[in-house]
Amino acid sequence: MKFLEGKKALVLGIASNRSIAWGISDSLRRNGAELAFTYQNDKLKDRVEKLAKECESDIIMPCDVSVEGNINNMLDKLSSSWSEFDIIIHSLAFAPREELEGNYLDKTTKNGFLSAHSISSFSLLELCKEAKPMLKGKNPSVISLSYLGAVRGMPNYNVMGVAKASLEAN
Repeated sequence: MKFLEGKKALVLGIASNRSIAWGISDSLRRNGAELAFTYQNDKLKDRVEKLAKECESDIIMPCDVSVEGNINNMLDKLSSSWSEFDIIIHSLAFAPREELEGNYLDKTTKNGFLSAHSISSFSLLELCKEAKPMLKGKNPSVISLSYLGAVRGMPNYNVMGVAKASLEAN
């Protein structure tokens, strides 16, 4: 028996076969987990569908966490395939490109700051809150991805550093 046989994992944030979320998904699959995937928009849908097939999954759902109600809609769709699951992989992050170059003080806007925090950090809280009734047992696993820029200043990481620090505190 494989280490994760019988476990079900929901993966958010695969962008390509080079993304960390893909490496995690592939490892989960090789260790026996059944997987479900989300994609942010139609541009990413085909890529995620191809990767899901490699994981022998046909559970692929849209979920743009920046749109109110999308997390609930995605979980409603997931509930038609799974009544419960064990693992959340949250590999979501975003900041407007113009906020990631130059001087942090000069480049950071209120809208950019709020967008980075909403997508990169608050989405984890919202996802866990909304998924709680479907999470199996007393100790489900929730994995999110951060970066050194959350604890140390990194050139041009700017508002993402603050958002990732928020994610880590979350």
